Amino acid sequence: MKNSIPFLILTFVFLILSVTSVDAQRDPARRFKTKIKEAVPNFSYTTLDGKEFNISDHKGKVVWINFFATWCGPCVKEIPHLTSLIKEVEGEDAVVLFVGRKHTDEELIPFSKRMRMDESMVTADPDRSIYFLFAEKYIPRSIIIDKEGNIVQQATGFDLGYFERMIKQYKTLAKKEVEAPIEEKKEKTQKLK
Repeated sequence: MKNSIPFLILTFVFLILSVTSVDAQRDPARRFKTKIKEAVPNFSYTTLDGKEFNISDHKGKVVWINFFATWCGPCVKEIPHLTSLIKEVEGEDAVVLFVGRKHTDEELIPFSKRMRMDESMVTADPDRSIYFLFAEKYIPRSIIIDKEGNIVQQATGFDLGYFERMIKQYKTLAKKEVEAPIEEKKEKTQKLK
């Protein structure tokens, strides 16, 4: 009987945690503190290569913020897709920021090298101060911010199908607007008159 009490307590705790996790999955709004179409919360960060930024420094660019942990299997699966995406959008108005949730620079430097992450795009968030602006728990977590600084997409976990749709949206938003030649502008202006 004495041995069964700890077992029952552990079973009860496991059931409570399972119900909480399932409930959060059914209600995506509970997983994010931020909402689509609202401005990204303001925060500053320092990248692994020592550069300091404020998120507002990226206004005019599409920003993908990815929260990850080095021990998180789905995070490790997701990162190579994002490093490939960075190469694809090179020259566009786009930035990918990797935020190591509850990690220090010392922990992230070897990890970023192993994962072939550009240190100018990785920041440590040891006290979760950036992460807590967006959520309480669950990683990986991705947020896409448009050129005006508004959140346009949020996702938790790694589902390749959904992730690919996010990548497509990101690429579309990141495209630089090409100005029409002066003659075309004149024609359009004359047609409007």
